[in-house]
Amino acid sequence: MNAFNPEPRDSARDPVILSLQGIGVSYGGIQAVKSLELVVKTGECVCLIGSKGAGKTTTLKAITALLPLSGGQIFFDGLDTQKLKPWDLVRLGVVMVPEGRGVFTRLSVLENLKMGAYLNTDTQAVSTQLEQTLALFPKLKSRLNFLAGHLSGGEQQMLAMGRALMSRPKLLLLDEPSMGLSPIMVDLIFTVIADLSKSGMSMLLVEQNASRALGLAQRAYVMESGYVSLEGDAQELLHNPQVRAAYLGH
Repeated sequence: MNAFNPEPRDSARDPVILSLQGIGVSYGGIQAVKSLELVVKTGECVCLIGSKGAGKTTTLKAITALLPLSGGQIFFDGLDTQKLKPWDLVRLGVVMVPEGRGVFTRLSVLENLKMGAYLNTDTQAVSTQLEQTLALFPKLKSRLNFLAGHLSGGEQQMLAMGRALMSRPKLLLLDEPSMGLSPIMVDLIFTVIADLSKSGMSMLLVEQNASRALGLAQRAYVMESGYVSLEGDAQELLHNPQVRAAYLGH
């Protein structure tokens, strides 16, 4: 059983956990996302790549109800999420690790982690979850009493991911987890993401490092100017000449 997804779903019976059906998102008079179609299947890691300003982060914010839709529908686990608030989605199991980490800098590492489990009133379950999270990020174990604002960028990224995992997500959204990190820390973060994927966690990964993201994911979408321009098997897109020329420097 996956420690971070304790209620496995019957993927043969209900294979789709997230479905975006023709969604649009507007900022004032500018439409940042246009008629976007995207699906994440249960237990699948899907990556979303594209240049800066393509609408990737906007898409994640729409999924988590941080931005309203100007059109279309989003379904999570078969439920239309249009009338739900961000905290409702967290209760359902939709959890995002935001770009820029968003840790609580004046709280300790331990306090940040426990904030991820604020909906869980079972103290024993929270303790067990904490042990499992620290097993993934052992470096945090020696820093539990440090203020989060005193951590390095890589340590803050580990903390942001650990805090998200403390909520036992059914769907984990990752927004640029490798941004600004050293190569060693990038390797560590992608190792954890790969381990979570192997354990069966459903994930939608937005990532600037297109090569690493495509190498890890099962399927991928390419966004350009608010649209999906390409989609398919991640390995096929990794070797697609158009994708390689635009995003992989070949």
